[in-house]
Order: sequence, then C-alpha cells, then structure tokens
Amino acid sequence: MGLGIKSTQAGQAFHANYATSYGLTKDFRVRLNGYWLQQLTDHQINGQDVPNSKERTVGLGPGVQFGGDSLWFRVNSYFETDVRNRPEGIRVTFRISKTLPIRRFEERNHRRRDFRDPLLDSRFRTAAEEMAQCMHATRSV
Repeated sequence: MGLGIKSTQAGQAFHANYATSYGLTKDFRVRLNGYWLQQLTDHQINGQDVPNSKERTVGLGPGVQFGGDSLWFRVNSYFETDVRNRPEGIRVTFRISKTLPIRRFEERNHRRRDFRDPLLDSRFRTAAEEMAQCMHATRSV
C-alpha cells in the first residue's frame, strides 16, 4: 500500500435513515429525507487504532418520488452538517424500485385451506360460536 502500511480497517459505525413524504398526486410525492452516521470505533492501520478518527455526520434534505404501480423513481439530496473526520458537502442519490408480482391473498388462502384439518376447523368454529353466544348473553344482561 505504501508508507509502510500493510493493512487498514475502517471502524465500526451505526447508520440510520429517515424519511417522510406527502403525496401531491397518486404518482408524485415530495419528501424530506435524512441520515445519521456515527462511527463507534477508531480506524486501524497495521492493527493499531488511529486516534480521533471516528466519523460523524448528519444529512438532511428534500427529495421527490414519482412512478406508479410497480416502478418508482426517487431522487434525494442531503445537506450535511455536524461533520467530523470526513469530507463535507451535498450528496444526491437516485434510486429505482421495482415491485415483484405476488399471488393475491385469496389465492394463498385457498391453497392453505386444502391442508387444514376439518376436525380442527369444526372445533375452532364451535369455540368461536360459543364465545360469541357468551358475549351476546353478557350484553343482554
């Protein structure tokens, strides 16, 4: 690597993203986004900690989301503040999301019903009916 450096290791870090959005139309939303990064341990060079190397930053900024049905595009910008031990600036991200098709709920339940034990179903139904009768009797009193 050079300068006698044989190995490097970035420190462990905690990272969180947050966002909120408001739909202007069915297919277009404006967003407020952010992230927080806090490095918990120092970087290491050749197995030795590098003192005061923990990174920290908070990013906050606007964004937009547009698309529909199964395809969405998101563009977010972040203005970084409270930056320590890393470059500071404005970051822009672009994300494409595609929803994969799945079977409808009714289709999944229909298949599950084929494997149910009819005796167990009748016991459950009987217990539920008894509970409903007790609740009705309690309300009537």
